[in-house]
Amino acid sequence: MSESTILAPLDVANLASHGLLGPGRTTGSLRIHKRRLNASSDEEHHHIPLNISLESPAARDAFATIPAVLISRETLVYVGLSEAKATELWDQWINWPASGPGDGGLQVTFIDFITGTLQNQVNTAEDDDLQWRARLNACGIAVNVQDAIMDPHFKYLRLSESCLFWAKDTIEMRYAGLKDIQRLSCQREMELRRAASRPSGDPVEHGGVGRQGGQNLTDSSSLTGQGHRSISGLQQQSTPGVGADIWGSASAIAARNAPGHIVLFKGLDQGRIAGLSTRMVPWFASRSF
Repeated sequence: MSESTILAPLDVANLASHGLLGPGRTTGSLRIHKRRLNASSDEEHHHIPLNISLESPAARDAFATIPAVLISRETLVYVGLSEAKATELWDQWINWPASGPGDGGLQVTFIDFITGTLQNQVNTAEDDDLQWRARLNACGIAVNVQDAIMDPHFKYLRLSESCLFWAKDTIEMRYAGLKDIQRLSCQREMELRRAASRPSGDPVEHGGVGRQGGQNLTDSSSLTGQGHRSISGLQQQSTPGVGADIWGSASAIAARNAPGHIVLFKGLDQGRIAGLSTRMVPWFASRSF
């Protein structure tokens, strides 16, 4: 697999053959079933049938659009930049040498190139929505991403850090999400190779995944281990009585404002959980826009 492509070739062929992957609305994007995005998505989106056609009206809610290539203009849009800002930054990137921007012989990664554009922007941490909007516009953050960041339900959390902090954090987390999709695709491809090399010809499970020991490799149970709860399951249970999709409800607001309690949001970055980070990450950083 090319390091820059997000989905591995064998995984692409297998997903497409089961109707779980198709072309996006631009030449540089793909539509993938939400249950095949990352390690927790099969559980998180278990209510979405796997047999939804890409051409059906239901496909809009069943499939997510992702970039085909990690280092691309589509990725700039995916991480939260406006179309105009994405075009501006992509033009800058492709006009550098093939290895990417460099400084004194040191190469700059794509994500550092993106977030580096925020360094010289004017910041604000005031309780002034107009100032926040002005700063986010200056950073080139897309309007729908701005709306998510400015969601009044999460105002108390937003004001715990500065505007540029959340802009950078959102970009970094959505980029990390693409890397997670890439890692899982690579795992599926390795299992497909192992299945093909077995003398018994262990079959490929319908739904675009291989099986090992009779277990679906993208099921949450197989990725978290038998007898262990998945990360998404723990997130949903972190606030008793509050489901994963009703964070804006009255009960959710009351629960998260309860004295002495901390709510882990649905969008909590799994990599930071694995790294034992204690900082909360709001849902807007990893939701699908």
